[in-house]
Amino acid sequence: MGACALLQLAKAQGTLTRLGVVVALPAEARTLLNEPIQPGGRAARGDGFVQLCGIGTARARDAAGALLEAGATALLSWGTCGGLDTALAAGSLVLPETVVSSTGAVFGVEPAWRERVSRCLARHIDYSHGPLVESRSVLGRPADKSALSRATGAVAVDMESAAVAEVARTAGVPFLIVRAVLDPAKRTIPVGILRAADPYGRVRGLPLLQALLSRPHTLIDLWQLRSDLRAAQATLASVARLAGRNLLAQ
Repeated sequence: MGACALLQLAKAQGTLTRLGVVVALPAEARTLLNEPIQPGGRAARGDGFVQLCGIGTARARDAAGALLEAGATALLSWGTCGGLDTALAAGSLVLPETVVSSTGAVFGVEPAWRERVSRCLARHIDYSHGPLVESRSVLGRPADKSALSRATGAVAVDMESAAVAEVARTAGVPFLIVRAVLDPAKRTIPVGILRAADPYGRVRGLPLLQALLSRPHTLIDLWQLRSDLRAAQATLASVARLAGRNLLAQ
């Protein structure tokens, strides 16, 4: 229901006739779809597609290109992000007007499309409209997030949206970002957890065991990360639901 609602919402814009959604993680895709997608796979829904690409710039760029080849005429970067603004808790919604790449290039989202989604969420979900910035790696330390915030003025960070935006600009198609904060600015993601996770966020047993043996507190960090993920998932699911409900009310 959520995926179809967003696809219909995009279609209602007139030029947004077939939506391609780039999603890095299965946990993010579950906020849009009722059934799982295989890693690297694509699911057709309504008037568009959802592509599960895994974490990272190159994977997101390839996924966006594949969606365009499949017929998408608009691109949506959907999922979680890291908080840079200390006011953003886990689950906070970010609907940025721009995303800044790691090279400093600035990409704007489609204003009318973003405004329509914003109106759907009014009085239901608060959100930040500050800029998003790209990182080529996961920022697990609060000090690194703070440094990036000071350098760019961005409120949040991810690894996929700038790549999708670049593909959209090159192709001349509309682009939008919907992100929910997973790890707040002051949250630490231990190196052991990062090393144990594959590009699709799946935790591998042996590396996790090694991390736990070397640092038992990692178990508490993992529990906190999963709690934060549930908050982010709840926000994304609410965005999909509210967008659909407001569209159907017209």
